[in-house]
Amino acid sequence: MAKIAVFGGTFNPIHNGHIKLIESFDSAMNFDEILIVPTNIPPHKISKSLVSGEHRMNMIAAAVKDMPKVKPCDIELKREGASYTFETVRQLKEIYPDDKLFFIVGSDMFLSFEKWRNFEEIFVNVTVCSAAREYGDYEKMLKKAQTYKEKYSAECVVMNFDVLELSSTDVRQAVFNFEEISSLVPEATQEYIYENALYAPEFVHRELIALLKAMLKPSRFKHSLNVSRRAVQLAKIFGGDIKKAYTAGVAHDICKCMDMTQTKAWLSISGEKYSEVFLNSPQLWHAAAGANYLKYELKIDDEDIINAVRYHTSARENMSRLEQIIYLADLTSVERNYPDIDEMREISEKSLEDAMLYALKFIVGDLAKRNLALCEDTVKAYNRAILNTYAK
Repeated sequence: MAKIAVFGGTFNPIHNGHIKLIESFDSAMNFDEILIVPTNIPPHKISKSLVSGEHRMNMIAAAVKDMPKVKPCDIELKREGASYTFETVRQLKEIYPDDKLFFIVGSDMFLSFEKWRNFEEIFVNVTVCSAAREYGDYEKMLKKAQTYKEKYSAECVVMNFDVLELSSTDVRQAVFNFEEISSLVPEATQEYIYENALYAPEFVHRELIALLKAMLKPSRFKHSLNVSRRAVQLAKIFGGDIKKAYTAGVAHDICKCMDMTQTKAWLSISGEKYSEVFLNSPQLWHAAAGANYLKYELKIDDEDIINAVRYHTSARENMSRLEQIIYLADLTSVERNYPDIDEMREISEKSLEDAMLYALKFIVGDLAKRNLALCEDTVKAYNRAILNTYAK
């Protein structure tokens, strides 16, 4: 007789609290298989931010890909209407007729179990397992387990695990606010959320993200998403336009992975006359090509966004606030790992001017060490940064 654990919920999204609960119960009870069952339509609460069952299944699959015992289960998603646990248990009893079922629920659900539809039928067919979700719940849960046993002959297991006070609402709010969620959800789930723009504000361009995913290599696509979040964070600090910061940040490398023939075609479309240094500095071309691509292909007519993309590599004299934000977001996105990154990030969150000077000193020095020519715009940006320090 196998021990089959069932963990139900909306999982909107699955998070590290869920994972820790699964691992803790498995360590204590050694299940043979653990099914994570996302609801189709929650019977008690419907959130406006509830994403599709397909997205939730995919996030679960990403989260548990390295946990061989744990499997996503779409049994409730395939049923129409609201998801009721007693119906799920009936189906699972048919699938696992000779096995013992355990049903994992959070403390809030366990304490209110008598409000569930046909809860007595559930008690007959499964062992209900629960652990404290908030400090102070354990004693209440033990008393409730005793009540269930006396009144309904229910088998209940209540554990006193370390509590990780985290909710899916916390994750969704963090994503909406462009805050880091690496400590809240498994890495693969985080990437899925970002790549599909789940839980993001309405101004996030899902079509643009899909286009970028098709145009860029995976590592460059990930970098672009990281820069968009970093740009929003800096815009919040310095009073910039959050929507523009997001758009310019996510699109700044849109032409980075084009071949040279395509890149040159997008450089020439605007009719701009490029300097000799620029034409001999192919590492700069994708920025100018990208600005033209946004303007002429995607019909983005905001000049501040266009210029932020155009000068995110070379910089230029008298950059706008948005241009500086995108330049610095590109240098300080979360995956950057050069020797001075911590100091660069710290300065970039205190002063745009100081951060630009710090960054340009590094860029100019690095180009000189590698015997590479300095683009005129970079020289002017560096000189202006120096002169600004004189004026202080």
